[in-house]
Amino acid sequence: MNGCISKLKKSRRIIICNTVRIILAVIVVLTFMSSLLGPSVNVNAAAKPFYKKDKVIVAWYDASDFQEKDDNGRRFGYGYDYLSVIAGYAGWELEFIEGDIRTFMLYFSGELREENIPKEWGDKRPDIICGIEKNENLENFLRYPDLAMDTESYYIFAVDNEDDMYLSNDYLHNPNISISVTKGSITESKLKNWKEKNRYSFKIKGIVPDIEKDLTAQEIRFNDLKKSKDDPLRIADLTADTGKNVLKTDGLSPLRRVGTTDRYIAVRPGKNKLIDELNEVQSKLLITDPYFTEELTDAYFSNTAVRNVLTAEEKLWIRNTHEVKVGFYDGYVPFTNYEDGTMKGLYADLLKYLRNKFNVDISIKYIPYTSYNKMLKDLADKKIDLAAPVYTSTNDANEIGILISKPLIDTSMFWVYKDDDKADALNNDAEDKELCIALSEDSPLQKSIFEDYYSKGNKTILYVSDWKESLKNVENGNADGTLLNAYRVNINLRNSHKLKTKEVVAICKLSWGVRSDMPELLSILNRSIFLYGKGNASESLLRHSEEAYKTTFEDFIKENYLWFNSLVVVAFMIVCVMIAYILFKRKQKAILENMARRDSVTGLRNRRSYDEDIAKLSDNQIDPDLVVAVMDIDELKKINDLYGHAAGDEAIKGAASCINNTIEAYGRVYKASGDEFFAIFSASHEEYERIKKDIAGKLAIWKGEYVKKLSVSYGYVEHREYPNADIRELMKIADERMYTQKFNSGYAYRIKSKDGRVKNVEGYGYLLHNQEDANLLEAFVNAYEAQYDTLTGLPSMSHFLDTASSMDNEILRNDGMLLMVSFNFNGLKSYNDKFGLQVGNDLLISLAVILEESFGKNNCSRFGEDHFFAFTTDKIFDSKIDQLIEDIAKINNGNSLPMRIGVYPYDEDDIVSPSTACDRAQVAGEHARKSTETKIIVYDDKIKYELQMKDFIINNIDRAIAEGHIKAYYQPKINTVDESLCGFEALARWIDPEKGMISPGIFIPILEDFNLTWKVDHHILQQVASDIIKARKMGLEVYPVSFNISRTDFIVTDPYENLIYTVKLYGLTRNLFNVEITESSVMDDPQGIREQVQRFKKSGFEVLMDDFGSGYSSLGTLRDFDFDGIKIDMSFMRNFGERSMAIIEPMVNMAKNLGIKTIAEGVETEEQLSFLKKIGCDQIQGYYFGKPESFDTTVEIILKNS
Repeated sequence: MNGCISKLKKSRRIIICNTVRIILAVIVVLTFMSSLLGPSVNVNAAAKPFYKKDKVIVAWYDASDFQEKDDNGRRFGYGYDYLSVIAGYAGWELEFIEGDIRTFMLYFSGELREENIPKEWGDKRPDIICGIEKNENLENFLRYPDLAMDTESYYIFAVDNEDDMYLSNDYLHNPNISISVTKGSITESKLKNWKEKNRYSFKIKGIVPDIEKDLTAQEIRFNDLKKSKDDPLRIADLTADTGKNVLKTDGLSPLRRVGTTDRYIAVRPGKNKLIDELNEVQSKLLITDPYFTEELTDAYFSNTAVRNVLTAEEKLWIRNTHEVKVGFYDGYVPFTNYEDGTMKGLYADLLKYLRNKFNVDISIKYIPYTSYNKMLKDLADKKIDLAAPVYTSTNDANEIGILISKPLIDTSMFWVYKDDDKADALNNDAEDKELCIALSEDSPLQKSIFEDYYSKGNKTILYVSDWKESLKNVENGNADGTLLNAYRVNINLRNSHKLKTKEVVAICKLSWGVRSDMPELLSILNRSIFLYGKGNASESLLRHSEEAYKTTFEDFIKENYLWFNSLVVVAFMIVCVMIAYILFKRKQKAILENMARRDSVTGLRNRRSYDEDIAKLSDNQIDPDLVVAVMDIDELKKINDLYGHAAGDEAIKGAASCINNTIEAYGRVYKASGDEFFAIFSASHEEYERIKKDIAGKLAIWKGEYVKKLSVSYGYVEHREYPNADIRELMKIADERMYTQKFNSGYAYRIKSKDGRVKNVEGYGYLLHNQEDANLLEAFVNAYEAQYDTLTGLPSMSHFLDTASSMDNEILRNDGMLLMVSFNFNGLKSYNDKFGLQVGNDLLISLAVILEESFGKNNCSRFGEDHFFAFTTDKIFDSKIDQLIEDIAKINNGNSLPMRIGVYPYDEDDIVSPSTACDRAQVAGEHARKSTETKIIVYDDKIKYELQMKDFIINNIDRAIAEGHIKAYYQPKINTVDESLCGFEALARWIDPEKGMISPGIFIPILEDFNLTWKVDHHILQQVASDIIKARKMGLEVYPVSFNISRTDFIVTDPYENLIYTVKLYGLTRNLFNVEITESSVMDDPQGIREQVQRFKKSGFEVLMDDFGSGYSSLGTLRDFDFDGIKIDMSFMRNFGERSMAIIEPMVNMAKNLGIKTIAEGVETEEQLSFLKKIGCDQIQGYYFGKPESFDTTVEIILKNS
């Protein structure tokens, strides 16, 4: 229908090829319905036409973008697509004979003798020719239908930066101005006629091609205009050409249109039947798809200068205009609405598009109106420049004194009534039936629609103040009904239980109103409306309508007003509960926020709180009395080792208490890490000295239950010592002072390397400061880093592997089975992104401490990142693992991560190296990568087999391809409506001579991990092309074949170039190949895949999204990526039930709204088939119709369907 609902369901972009196919299918069904009502078709039978087409021979001449062929001989262009649709309506079978237009015109005129007819024609003679103008001379030997196929316009063009020189028409009367044109062209004829008719004086310079330089006349003309205006070699000042020949990239601006020509499908005499059929089908096409020619023009000529480049007058108007006042009718959602101090809706979206498209930098002042008539009056009085929306005819606009643009959108009208007996009353013109209609005095839209369509009969009008009052009068019975547009109905009546609606034949067309003295603004608006297109307009309306659908509390009350009074008390209680709940949640949130910034052991502020405070201090001026301190508990590790973690916690709490009780009155204390505290406070020098003494005194007398003596190293620094230092520099100085004291006290557990990082080292009592000793220290550091991980202090990979293989290893002397255990966090990257790299490092350091305590330092290692390993026995592992998992969960105050723990038990019959053991433990752990809980996976025969298969696949993929073990198998695709065959999907099958069938579910993921899927995908593509050639040679009907492209293919190769190369190599048309890209590929690299999809589509390949619904795709994803179709993931069929149906149906509806076809995979039952038919799924694929088969079996399937 022409109304809003169907408009909103159109896709944003219309793919011309799909349009042609759809129209052809509709015509076949309508024309031959009687034939199709025969016996039911077998499930596997392909639908075949039950009529014989008339053969029509077409004279084919090449014309850019009108009718031409690509490198593979595939025809395309405006004229070809138009003719194909006409042929579909008329039931023609088109045949083409090729030549130049001059030869064809000589033939049609009878001037071409039989002996001069090209031999290539054979015994064929053309019946029709496209793109021919209509004049008295040609009508002597050609016949024309009533309607043209398109209109060609002819313009004078100027160089972009010179167009303002021709703002007046004086140049047309200047004999020194010359205009170049292709000699002998229709443009030259039109320009000459226009010049003579208007008695202009400019010169016309005809340009011919330069054969020696291989330059066309157009290239010569355009190159000439690129020369400087003052260049004596420049031939002309301006040029003339058709509007469709000059692109926006040519750097030319249109000045004047000098003529137009309607172009027709012309028919040779004696073919009266063709003329009759042309008149019939062109009329039918105009009715069924009135925008078809506009869409074709947009598809092939959207980049022309006439459409995209502003004229000199328009540019001048923009330069001279500083502000535009836009009046709009408030509350007219989704067209115009006042929100957040500005205009929202379709009209606002169009203005935004106009500003971006033409780079218009003009201030816009939005003025809301509650009176439509007042808005039009202000526009006529030139108080505003634009008015939106406007519904009026050109004649009425002239009487008002305004200009109107072309319509932005047209929408259906609805008859709104209360009583059922009034449903059809509006269309009753009988004088004896009285009907009262409520119309708004402020909206001429209702009145105009009424007068245009429904004024006959005994009808009276009840005028009310606005449209809302008209609804109230219908509700209370004062009027029988009123008229509203579709959007008013959808938004304002969607919850009404009293009023009913019925769509009527009337159509409402909404435009811009423009000030009468601003024709330039009108032309810019019309250009923008055309470029914006119906698709974008429909999308805008849908978006703003959806926003308006949001139910407010006021809507809820109005909808349930009968019950509202009786539920006031209950509602009041609910509100009270809600308020209490909100207050509780706020308090809980505050508690949680505080907990997130507090250390769980000491109650002090934690590292996160410190980082936040440091950031604030960095941005502000520092207090001159500021003091910072870094404090570290001495020998905390020793306390934990000797007395246990309870003693360690006691020491931490004791130190925290002594420090915080002294400093909290002056500032803040933070627990920065396991044994380290920071303090930031303000104090005079005297207070600062007293604070130091108080803390030292409290620490000296502190005594715990487990720990009898507590020692803390500290470093203080006053800001007054370094008045120019920032807070971070002060903290660094305090840190260095703390370590100096620690070293001087004999607690030398750490050293610093050249990069400034601190390493844990045991056994060295102090740092040396002269150059000789510094060199010795650096040598020690380098030796240490070669054997120990610089972050955690655990043995490095090489040191660990050496230790594990050493016969002196204490683990080898223990009883029990030897184990190699791998430890990895799940989700470390996201953890680092959320909490920061430092917190992530703290997590790794904590894990290292736990592993060292559980298995001993020499039996643990960090290989890099979060890859940790431990060498132990089953007895030790079993005794430690529960506590180990519990301790890991407590890291960073519970902000830890689940772990995947892989265990490799050494096999006495298969002794492997520690390196291999590590690999196998790692492989086992990988099976828990996606787990949200810590899991232990033991390496077993199943994992061993997977590892062997992995090695086999990687090492044998090239041989399997070369020897033909990997083959293309074809699974049929079926049209859901008539269950006819419509295509195939090519799937890879690996049939090894020894191992038999290797499932794609095994070898495809492995190949993806190693970026090797491109080898299989390229091989399958080549085999598909070869099989299509075989099928053709066998005389079989050829169907489109879809094939998969893996996400890793785009990393290693260029799948697009591979496909283009294959199509050219085998001489096949592009419509035979459909590209399938998985949903996961799209989500992994949205921008890259979007570009790849566009490359395929621009070259004529259909692109499908495979496995749709398995991830997180949405309406926005489909719209942005412009897929031709989606394949619904087979998991919905595998678990078919009410839940699956509830998900699949909106998927199909969503795709329909976007003009995207749907294919359901994995269909296996009659129940599934019936459901998919019911919801309108386009195609199906699955074992119900056939499993993937070899080429030979596929040939049998095609023969059965012939």
